[in-house]
Amino acid sequence: MAHYSFDLPDQTADSGPNGLNGIIYNAALVCGRVNQALSFSGSSSYFQAYGFYQLAWDVLGNKTFTIAMWVNPESIRGATLIQVSPFQNSTLGPAYIMNLIGFVSSGGATHGQIATQLYAWPTVFGPFLSTNTWSHNAFTFSSTNGNTQYINGVAVGSTGAVTSSNVYGTIMWLHIGYAFCWSSAYIPCSGYQGSIDEVYIYNRELSQSEVSALANP
Repeated sequence: MAHYSFDLPDQTADSGPNGLNGIIYNAALVCGRVNQALSFSGSSSYFQAYGFYQLAWDVLGNKTFTIAMWVNPESIRGATLIQVSPFQNSTLGPAYIMNLIGFVSSGGATHGQIATQLYAWPTVFGPFLSTNTWSHNAFTFSSTNGNTQYINGVAVGSTGAVTSSNVYGTIMWLHIGYAFCWSSAYIPCSGYQGSIDEVYIYNRELSQSEVSALANP
């Protein structure tokens, strides 16, 4: 569906089949896990791209997907790594905005854990990632298996089956490194400090072996 390597000569390019090229705001080019990566400062620093139908509120649409990426945090304070929204820069309220992956800051969970969550907040709480160290994170979803989180190619938790009778078909913006306007459940609306590399978005649920292959380039 999409692949953002953040490599030169064009760090905004999607090398996937749909050409969903992105926009960079106040993020710096740094050495990555594979070639180059983007470094985010935590304040109005983000990458965004438009055209993600498969990520449209996930459970409400019963659409399978996978998000995979390398992360190298400078801080594990509460922050959003991945948000989807119908709005490019949301000031229009919380409707259908979702913080999918990030570091926990609230809701009774342990501060600083990496988490993946869905609509109505079925959440998987992963481990504490080490700062200044590259870790591979993957989030797979299907109505059969629900939300499964992988760290460095190993599954660390799953919600089990999650379904909905609703249908939501809006094409979404993908925001990387920042969240606009809305804190959802455990992941706050705060900017991420650190680097991100090799973001893959799939319109299907990857198998464990496929996730492991991404975690071992």
